[in-house]
Amino acid sequence: MKSTLQKPEIKVDTIETTGNCQLSLISGDFTPEQATDIVCELIFSKINFHQLRCFSSEIRFGSQDVISRQRIKDLKHTLACFQELSAQAEKSGKTLRIKSTIDIELI
Repeated sequence: MKSTLQKPEIKVDTIETTGNCQLSLISGDFTPEQATDIVCELIFSKINFHQLRCFSSEIRFGSQDVISRQRIKDLKHTLACFQELSAQAEKSGKTLRIKSTIDIELI
């Protein structure tokens, strides 16, 4: 299966003219196993980030970060949905095309 892991593309001209930028994080066709490794690692990283925020908030303020607690729930749901799709692709012998772009803008 073909995977195109490449250096993130940064549209510099956009940064200079508008203060915005776009980063290409993932772009390629992946086996279900490869896709699971990539997507799960990203989601687990985000869950860990929000767990640390909750822990920090609890230590500093005596209560968990409500927004992070909700994001953890959302991310776990997203993970379950992705795992279903990956299992379906595995059963049917298909690959998964993943494109992920991060848009950043000054506000």
